[in-house]
Amino acid sequence: IIQMLYSIYFLHGNGYLHLDIKLENFIIYNNRKIMLIDFGCCHQIKNGLIDILSEVGTIGYNPPEIYDCKAHKTSDF
Repeated sequence: IIQMLYSIYFLHGNGYLHLDIKLENFIIYNNRKIMLIDFGCCHQIKNGLIDILSEVGTIGYNPPEIYDCKAHKTSDF
C-alpha cells in the first residue's frame, strides 16, 4: 500500500492527476515492486484544481467531484 501511495504522490509531484485509481491499474514487477499504469485519464494540475470536459475514470471508483467535471489533488485518494 505504501508503494501504491508513493506512486500517486510521485505523479502529483510531477503535476498530474491519474483520475482512474483502482487495483487493476497497479502491477507487481521485479521482486514485489508496485507500478502505477494506465495514464489515459491523466490531466495536468493547474493551481491545485483542474476542469475536465467530461466524466473520466471508471464508474464506481470515481469521487463525486468527477461527476461535476471538477477535480483536485485529493481526487486520486
